[in-house]
Amino acid sequence: MFVDAVHPTHAARAVGCWAAKDEKLAIEQTSGRQRINIHGAIDLETGQTRMIEAETIDAMSTIRLLESLETLYPLMVCIHVFLDNARYHHAKLVNEWLSRPGCRIKLRFLPAYCPHLNPIERLWGVMHKNVTHNKPTTLAKNSPRPLWSSCATKSREIGPNIAAQSQTISA
Repeated sequence: MFVDAVHPTHAARAVGCWAAKDEKLAIEQTSGRQRINIHGAIDLETGQTRMIEAETIDAMSTIRLLESLETLYPLMVCIHVFLDNARYHHAKLVNEWLSRPGCRIKLRFLPAYCPHLNPIERLWGVMHKNVTHNKPTTLAKNSPRPLWSSCATKSREIGPNIAAQSQTISA
């Protein structure tokens, strides 16, 4: 499993397009700086994804995600999880959780500053392309739930269809 977090905002992300040089382009925007935090994992072999929403990405959200991975694969003797060197992945709470008897998770840290080695980064890119690029997202005041639903749904759709996205995600 490859693990990482993403923090989409509800504002549309302006992305390049072809237009006449002097033509002024505008993308409808929503106001505010709200964002959501998604901690996710992808299995490149099956395309299976697992995502959780978190108030903040920290040691507790890491543990919640790892617990959900153990639940997702009840018959696996050992689950190898590849992730970056974020401070919360090395937190004391995470290490204590991993050292409990019967823990089936083994963390494998990717080299520092190498997001290109983590395929879930490309999944996030595809999700952004389909959800936030050049598209405003309407939200109820102080509630990012519709964007979370769109992001999570799009990422879950992409996962099982990983063969079609193989150039983008598992390249």
